[in-house]
Amino acid sequence: MTTQRSIRLRLRISALSISLAIAATACGGDSADSSDSTAPPAAGSAAEVYSFNCARCHGAQLEGGFGPALDAGSRVGDLEDTEVIEIVTDGRNTMPGWGDKLSPEQITDLVAFVRESASGG
Repeated sequence: MTTQRSIRLRLRISALSISLAIAATACGGDSADSSDSTAPPAAGSAAEVYSFNCARCHGAQLEGGFGPALDAGSRVGDLEDTEVIEIVTDGRNTMPGWGDKLSPEQITDLVAFVRESASGG
């Protein structure tokens, strides 16, 4: 019995590790090659930055997916802009930080875009 439990535990750990690796890759995990296709546009509107970097996890309409929803009524609405800026910059839980890929101005514009989009603007 102990051997079977050990095998099951190893299989669960392996499956969890693979799932986390897939999630990190799908949601813009760090890459050694900064010229890869996950690099954000150097310039562009906040909508373009969101579409290119955030929508794959948070949904094209802010509805959520792998990442939490950002639409009206979501928990992000309870946070101050400074808190959201910190989360986008540094990351949280499985979300990678974007502070090394986006400028502070892009992040501030992105937060404003999400707020405006969530309010139906």
